[in-house]
Amino acid sequence: MLDLPATPILQADVDRLEAVKGLARARLDRDLGWAHYRLELGFDRDTLQGTRPPGCWCLGLGGRTETALTIFNPDAGSSYLVPVWRERCPHCPEGQAAETLYQQTLRQSVASVTAQRLKRVFGQPSLREYQDATLDTLEVLPENQLSLHGLQDWLITQSTDGAYIYGLVGTGKTHLAVALLRARVAAGDYGLFLSESAYLQAVRDTYQDDGHRTAEVQHAAWSVPFLVLDDVGAELLTPWAETQVRALLTARLTGQLPTLMTSNYDPLALRDVREERIVSRVLGLAADGAHVYPWLGPDRRERRL
Repeated sequence: MLDLPATPILQADVDRLEAVKGLARARLDRDLGWAHYRLELGFDRDTLQGTRPPGCWCLGLGGRTETALTIFNPDAGSSYLVPVWRERCPHCPEGQAAETLYQQTLRQSVASVTAQRLKRVFGQPSLREYQDATLDTLEVLPENQLSLHGLQDWLITQSTDGAYIYGLVGTGKTHLAVALLRARVAAGDYGLFLSESAYLQAVRDTYQDDGHRTAEVQHAAWSVPFLVLDDVGAELLTPWAETQVRALLTARLTGQLPTLMTSNYDPLALRDVREERIVSRVLGLAADGAHVYPWLGPDRRERRL
């Protein structure tokens, strides 16, 4: 008998085991159901077909040609399979339930692939200060109520337009952006938080590998379903950095991917620190200025002192 070393049991392994058990139980229930029809009720396939809704071809199984979708868990570095039908019957309740399961699992699978790619490219963003940031924990001054309502309406519509939040240092713009990102992710999207400077640093770091990963880093930020780009205009840019930021904004605008931007500068003042082409793309992402929101107030960090 082999004496294998003990290994820690991860929650992802438990989840995968439960999924496998669930699949085994479903198959067992299905087999028992067929045995019940054949042996106890004496049903054959034609008889059973006669009891099904018009047009149903799945005999109550929901579909045919079994396959599986992969769900990745980037935090645990593991994955598991979820069984689904490749073809779902559109003519019966079981088929409709199978279609719902398939669509939900497909969205989860795509989101997990995106999450895995973004973690590999950017790592885990450092948002410790904002780990509890939600719209419920957000401190909203009376003068910001109108902006908050506009941002909530924009978020609910899940528009492909982006939005631009501006205000002085310390007014809570990043807290607000993280809270909106969290709400968007809870609604089913996958999102990424990056500051403008962190994105540029991530691209610079790829040059240490002879630039082999540059396209991967750029594409990940260009194509993520929902991007928060924090602190736009916070630092002086070299011509190279301007090119990188402009390419990112252009890709988001062309792909009609919602991008939430924060800045210490209103759009007019942004022209003092960013070239006109960048400002034009910022406004384009914010629906030609329709989704530009001020976030007013004193520096919250100073009030803590």
